Amino acid sequence: MTRVVESVAGPVMAAAGVDASNTGPSGAVLLLPEDPDAEATRLRSALLAAAGLGVAVSLGVVLSDTAGRPWRAGLTDFALGCAGLAVLDDLRGGVDHDGRPLAVTARAVADEVAAAADLVKGKADGVPAALVRGLPAAWFADAGDGAGARSLVRTGAGDWFALGHVEALRAALGVEPGSADSTEVGLRSVAPEPLADRVGRVVALALHDVPDGSADVSVAADAAELVLAADDSYDLGRLVVRTEVAAASEDLAAEPISRTPTSVTLRLT
Repeated sequence: MTRVVESVAGPVMAAAGVDASNTGPSGAVLLLPEDPDAEATRLRSALLAAAGLGVAVSLGVVLSDTAGRPWRAGLTDFALGCAGLAVLDDLRGGVDHDGRPLAVTARAVADEVAAAADLVKGKADGVPAALVRGLPAAWFADAGDGAGARSLVRTGAGDWFALGHVEALRAALGVEPGSADSTEVGLRSVAPEPLADRVGRVVALALHDVPDGSADVSVAADAAELVLAADDSYDLGRLVVRTEVAAASEDLAAEPISRTPTSVTLRLT
């Protein structure tokens, strides 16, 4: 099972960027460096020294990796680490071609350079590096603030996509992504699964943090119906809502089909 997780370097990627592609005949697995910007700085210094050039030379180094993007098919290279080159071209405060003000536009220069270089290197040609010429001199001058590719990773309030809909629903029920509780409840597979497996997670998630003995859930033999039971009407109503939210985390709808003073039957579709 492949998990989408935050790597030590910062980017959120499938399998945290751990990869066995293009790693040589040994079949070794490649890990991302913990500090890609520091690696880019070290490599830039080594290249300048080997060429007998000073540190003020307009030379940028971009360490790239390949990843997918939310809501977009296909893969592209992005800047994992960067040194000597501005990672952003901030156009906010300027105007567009028609004179309209630019309020949010900041080009991810380092990512665009990484993607352009990937078109030359190829994915399976064994070409480790590409030389990109003709970049504006200002991009090198603006690199003096020391902001590397790590600054391109959205964090905190700027991270609008920290949780997918599944993680957000599970977190609302007290099961945070990546926690021991999340593993205990179970994780969805990217492949099709039997209904019984999905319903099992619905029940485990709905009952998470529900006091023992206050409520119970019974599953029909075909896993298409759940009977929720509780002696207290408040506990019963709470369990119904929790089950509806838990079902939504599995892309299932929970429809009440019958009720008694102490139970509610839900059909899952």
